[in-house]
Amino acid sequence: APENPVLLRRVCGHACVVNSKALEVASIGKETPDPPGGQIDRDSTGEPTGVLREAASGLISEKVPPPTEEQLMRTITRACRQAVKSGLTSLHFVSSASSVGPAGFAAELRALQELNRRGELPIRAYVLVPAPLLGELSSLGIRSGFGGPYLRIGGVKVFTDGSLGARTAALEESYSDQPSNRGILLHDQGQLNQVVMKAHRAGLQVAIHAIGDRAVATALEAIERALEEDPRRDHRHRIEHASVLNEDLVKRMKRLGVVAVCQPHFVVSDFWAADRVGPERARWVYAFRTLMREGIVVAGSSDCPVEPVDPLKGIWAAVMRPGSNPEEKLTAEEALRMYTVNSAYASFEEHEKGSIEEGKLADMVVLSGDPSGVEGENIPDLRVEMTIVGGRVVWSSEAELQGSP
Repeated sequence: APENPVLLRRVCGHACVVNSKALEVASIGKETPDPPGGQIDRDSTGEPTGVLREAASGLISEKVPPPTEEQLMRTITRACRQAVKSGLTSLHFVSSASSVGPAGFAAELRALQELNRRGELPIRAYVLVPAPLLGELSSLGIRSGFGGPYLRIGGVKVFTDGSLGARTAALEESYSDQPSNRGILLHDQGQLNQVVMKAHRAGLQVAIHAIGDRAVATALEAIERALEEDPRRDHRHRIEHASVLNEDLVKRMKRLGVVAVCQPHFVVSDFWAADRVGPERARWVYAFRTLMREGIVVAGSSDCPVEPVDPLKGIWAAVMRPGSNPEEKLTAEEALRMYTVNSAYASFEEHEKGSIEEGKLADMVVLSGDPSGVEGENIPDLRVEMTIVGGRVVWSSEAELQGSP
């Protein structure tokens, strides 16, 4: 497509490839410096190859025409329908500032608000705001939990590194399959300390994307400093992913009382993880059972669209652990807790949802069978028969068969 700019994102969202026309449109050339927290891949002469990593992809994203509010609402509506069809009653809505920018996120939030105003949100959304908008939240005095029953501000999403797939996750030691590379740390310790402290003092939960062990250590250091200066027992700050750990990091997570938000289906998709980090560190990749055994609250997540939104596939992956670390397998009951009561805890909502009890919200899912009553390998074969949110049936297999919306 020599006359048209082309942008292709890696599935993880942490790297992209563009053609020469896109480089020209974004004015990226031999003399263009790497942006903070990003990398422009170059050939032996210094010319950009078209591969952009982390913040460097923002140089291209800002040139992409934004969708209209109507397009956003249609897209969100389709996504919500797929979520309830998969058996979700709540979701944590995260938008990457690196790909859409603060203005893009604001447009997404307006679209969510309009759908909520119309009564057209079939699912509850706990919104995590990109860190660049932290100033606006704190200046308005908005704290975690601000909003209504279907749409709430959850806290602040902060990125500290990239992904194992793109080899941009920040590791303490080099990648085993790329010895010259330790990944990309998107903030130095001082910068991250400032962001976390500002959010913490504003009464906002932080959800810190940290995949590599170096990134997790940086995140925990920032959380610990915030708690030392402004102690708060029930902060529920979160580490999103916590993919590559070690014994010391697990102990530190327990001591600080952080929540680990993990994606069991990564076990399936990242089948090459041992090649990235080597056999010794591979023992600490996606260590769900170890985290639970230490008393750390582990919430289940899809990281959709990186992974399938279907929680039954995540439960299956946690139970079966196909191909890696069988000692980290969970029981079906433990995996179910990840996606129910533990996820409710991660959003300060365990007294409202997460289990079927008198006085809690009437949010529930009817399945074709009991995940704890079938062989683990058969969990993905279970079907969602009905999804109920607030006592209202928002999806049923019977209605779909009859052609109802």
